Amino acid sequence: MTWRILVCCFLTFALSAEAKTASDKAVSEVKASPSNKATPVAAKAKSGRYSVVVAPETAIYEKPDLDSPIIVVLPQGVRIPVSKGTRGEYAKFYRTRFKGRMGWVLTIDVKPEAVVRKAIEASKKRKPPRGPFAGEEEGEEQETKQRDPFAFVQSVSFVVGYSQYIESIGGADRSTNLITYGLKVTGPDVLIQGPLIDFNLIFHYGAPDYYSALSATKPAGFLMWADACLLLPLRMREDSLIGVAAGPLLVMSNIQASQGAQNLDMFSLNIGLTTAVSAAMRFDDFALRIEGRYLFEKKSYYQAQASLGTTF
Repeated sequence: MTWRILVCCFLTFALSAEAKTASDKAVSEVKASPSNKATPVAAKAKSGRYSVVVAPETAIYEKPDLDSPIIVVLPQGVRIPVSKGTRGEYAKFYRTRFKGRMGWVLTIDVKPEAVVRKAIEASKKRKPPRGPFAGEEEGEEQETKQRDPFAFVQSVSFVVGYSQYIESIGGADRSTNLITYGLKVTGPDVLIQGPLIDFNLIFHYGAPDYYSALSATKPAGFLMWADACLLLPLRMREDSLIGVAAGPLLVMSNIQASQGAQNLDMFSLNIGLTTAVSAAMRFDDFALRIEGRYLFEKKSYYQAQASLGTTF
């Protein structure tokens, strides 16, 4: 009987030890498991900066210059890596790579991949246009969104300004300040094909006020300034421009006055030079420009003007 009790105690002790060993092993395995260990998650590899060609087709240039040789022409929808910064004097470029070759692509021809995806999702949710001309209207809308840089579009504007005017009468210089208004046409292919031209036709109706002291009757007449300046951009963005301009100037005046019983009709036509510094900005289809101008003819004087118009 005694030996049976001893055997039962021995078996109970052995089973308890085995159960404890198994439990400790399970706990150690759980602690060592990667899914439970408090280790930091490996950092994901940074994805590259990619854009998608949104123009019908775009060229990859060897250098950030529109006159540079073209490496390849890509169709719409091609995904390419682009640099974070831009280069280029008159047009802005991203640095890119296509099939192992480095090159440069115009910033206006590509859009970030996330933006393109968002636009695609939005177009899927948009209701399809209705009517017989729905397809044409949608095509025109897409074409409108692909806009040229502001410097390369034409605009016509109404001008309001302030002008100093100096002329010599009887050997003495006479000076006055005048309110002016007129018309401005700016852009490539305005007068000649190729360069950016800023054409101005500015008027002041009425005679300068110093003629009142010289005339027996109220003087009348007008002044006109016409110039065509070559515009050189110094800083250019998609919707803004800062530049300088210079070009030939034509100044015409026609003043009617009187001395005693004699009526005077004084006509003058002078040739000179215009220099200008201008800043411009585009808002949708409208263009706002502010300019400071200095004119050289028989006498030198300044003008300041602001213009508001539309692009076309």
